[in-house]
Amino acid sequence: IKGCGIRGQLLLGFTVFAFMILIIVWIFQVLLLDKFYEFSKYSELRSVLDTIEYSINNEDIDEICSDLASQYDVCLALYTVTDGVIDECIIDKEVSPTCVIHYADKEVLNNYYIEALETGNVSTHRFNLNPGLDKDKNDPHHDERPQPRENEEHRFREDSFSEIAVSVKALQDANGNEYVTGSGSDVAM
Repeated sequence: IKGCGIRGQLLLGFTVFAFMILIIVWIFQVLLLDKFYEFSKYSELRSVLDTIEYSINNEDIDEICSDLASQYDVCLALYTVTDGVIDECIIDKEVSPTCVIHYADKEVLNNYYIEALETGNVSTHRFNLNPGLDKDKNDPHHDERPQPRENEEHRFREDSFSEIAVSVKALQDANGNEYVTGSGSDVAM
């Protein structure tokens, strides 16, 4: 730029550079951060289920599940399967007041389990805890979705908004015993 000295050109260059950085940060913060967070939470759910599958024959599976629940901030449960139907819960780790995996009706979990078997051993469902805000009411499990427990520490309000993902995976140990594990986590607020 003619008429400006070297200081003016440097000041203009730094101002344009700072403005470009602010625009890039804004784009990531406003437009892409939620998508990155969702992707991260889904990856964590998958990682938890894979680790449980890998550790199903380990005698310290309960401790491993506790560590996974704490590390990834997910609720998880491990059930035995008898004659193709979910039976007894043998491991139960709850870390969130909006945890839904533990309060789902066994029939709903069994539907998720059957779907997992049909789709390659994993079934993932996403839904809003506030029923008035559901994005996909065409989901065949819309009316069957698990609900969070209401307790003294956490009251789930009608005006609050939280999206939860629940993943269910069919497992088998070295002896051929069948299990199903489920994990749930907030994926958006």
